[in-house]
Amino acid sequence: CKYRAWKAAEECRTDRHTLVYLKGVKRYFRCRNCLKRTVTFEKYPTVACSNCSESLFEKTGIIRERKGPELPGEKLLPRGLEEKFLG
Repeated sequence: CKYRAWKAAEECRTDRHTLVYLKGVKRYFRCRNCLKRTVTFEKYPTVACSNCSESLFEKTGIIRERKGPELPGEKLLPRGLEEKFLG
């Protein structure tokens, strides 16, 4: 079949086509414009964003960053209010 994919197609496996397995590193990126995530084996994504067709990406982690508290009253203070140096 001579194509590169994340895993072999069901048809290729049932027809016993010769498969070549390569080792690689998955890299995770997100679009700077719409923040949609993409994964690639290349150093940098070779195709534009599927959502907005932009080509600017920034490196990101495997897991999305969680959003913290949005309002000042929702701030988490596990040790209570911290005082400045008294003395």
